[in-house]
Amino acid sequence: MGTENGRPETAGELTASRLSLLLDQVLNDSTYRDSARYFQEVIAETNGLSKAADLLERAFGLANEDQQLLGCAHETDYKAR
Repeated sequence: MGTENGRPETAGELTASRLSLLLDQVLNDSTYRDSARYFQEVIAETNGLSKAADLLERAFGLANEDQQLLGCAHETDYKAR
């Protein structure tokens, strides 16, 4: 979401009426729903949520050494390998 010139809204610029307009646009414009559905499918097909969690856990040093060596951080992924 952004302004007409393509730049994103900032919290300081966002008013209640502008937020209402943006929410109305998202809820009533089918292109947003179609895009969300597309990305939902891509994330599901590529195990995207698990991959994102793995990257974050490794970046913050939260994965244990065995999981980092295998390139996965989730116990279910670890058992499957």
